[in-house]
Amino acid sequence: MFDIRRWRTAEHVMPGPIKGMTYVKNCVLTTVVNNGFVRAFNPERDYYLWAIPQQGIILNPNLIQNPNW
Repeated sequence: MFDIRRWRTAEHVMPGPIKGMTYVKNCVLTTVVNNGFVRAFNPERDYYLWAIPQQGIILNPNLIQNPNW
């Protein structure tokens, strides 16, 4: 994840449905797909700053949330 963010290719690689996990069932690889969740990547937000956890903002009222979060 950190490499594709550094290379600035995350908006092309990250978005899409979450594949889930792959496991062996009866000697065949089986992938569980979660169709209910699609991962998004916002270059204006996700390349620069991460969200400040809510607990941190509660503990220190001087903190404000980073832009676009």
